[in-house]
Amino acid sequence: MNSYQTLSAYYDRFTDDVGYGQWADFFEQLFAREDIRPQLVLDLACGTGSLSVLLAKHGYRVLGVDRSEEMLTVAAEKAMELLGGNIRRFVACRKDIEAAENMLVGSLFAGIAFSFARLGNVHAMSHPISAYFDVPHGVANAVLLPVIAVLGKSGGPHPKQAPEERRKARKTLVIGGMCCGTALCAGSITQQFALLYTPVGKAGFLTACYILIVPLLGLLFGRRCGVKHWCGVALAMAGLYFLCMTGGSFGFAMGDLIGLSCALLFSIHITVIDHFSPMVDGVKMSCIQFFFCAILSGIGMLIFEQPSFANILAAWKPILYAGAMSSGVGYTLQIVGQKGMNPAVASLIMSLESVISVIAGWLILGQALSGREIFGCVLMFGAIVLAQLPERKKQSV
Repeated sequence: MNSYQTLSAYYDRFTDDVGYGQWADFFEQLFAREDIRPQLVLDLACGTGSLSVLLAKHGYRVLGVDRSEEMLTVAAEKAMELLGGNIRRFVACRKDIEAAENMLVGSLFAGIAFSFARLGNVHAMSHPISAYFDVPHGVANAVLLPVIAVLGKSGGPHPKQAPEERRKARKTLVIGGMCCGTALCAGSITQQFALLYTPVGKAGFLTACYILIVPLLGLLFGRRCGVKHWCGVALAMAGLYFLCMTGGSFGFAMGDLIGLSCALLFSIHITVIDHFSPMVDGVKMSCIQFFFCAILSGIGMLIFEQPSFANILAAWKPILYAGAMSSGVGYTLQIVGQKGMNPAVASLIMSLESVISVIAGWLILGQALSGREIFGCVLMFGAIVLAQLPERKKQSV
């Protein structure tokens, strides 16, 4: 529980004897001594706004900011009391200086409380949208309000979350990112080695065997798959064979063992994401994953290779695309999309990369599609559809 949640109701009583007037006078003297006359004063940690009001009475424009929602709620209550209690007096007599001053102070309290509200975020964002798209301010507010409400609930640690819980959440996030980065680095490096000793089609087939390994790993952690999922896995394996194994023969050599090791590592990567994604922010974990993967890959590059800066510059376009789009966007979307999804189904969907690559080669590069490859694509799509069919509910007697 936030410690200010209870204190805020009694804060003004506890600080009634605090010399806020002397504080305001001190700042006035300090400004005079330094020969400055600020146009705007920022009162950080303003609490319920007591000092902000006094500074405003000295003639300064004051912006009060506080992180405690409870403190600002008290400021909002002060605003309603001052505005509600003086508006009739001021309307009845525009020369009532006391009522006018109370109205101004109430407006200040309202502004301080407004700075924390979701509605304040909406108004701040809606002004440029109204100007750019030429839409009424109210329409822009109505469009943005649901978005701000959703982001406010889902983004980051809750302000009332205990410090111990925040530390635990950060630790889980870092551990998850490091585990994902280690599995991704090991899988990617193993895949590159497999391509040195195995034909591309065969390496692609062996790597995609994670669609079989992931549900097997799930059994170790108590995640059982239905009959439809296993049928989908079998159908996808057959489709991958027709799609990738165009050479006809299927011998087994050292490169094939490396390819299967790559499939196992990517299966671990999918399983690790399945474990951590419900507990952390997917985008943040993806950033940590790539950071840790880059460190491990850089160490391996410096130990086992002799990198040339000229060669890196010559290949900057494919490196940029592979790093930003294929890896950065692709693996980030994997983490976000896998949240709450059965990892066996996720592995089946990700195996469509083989189908998409073949279709892209046909559409973009003009490569011919054989009947065998078309049949493999059909089997792969059928496997995805089969795995996504809803389970038949048992009727209760």
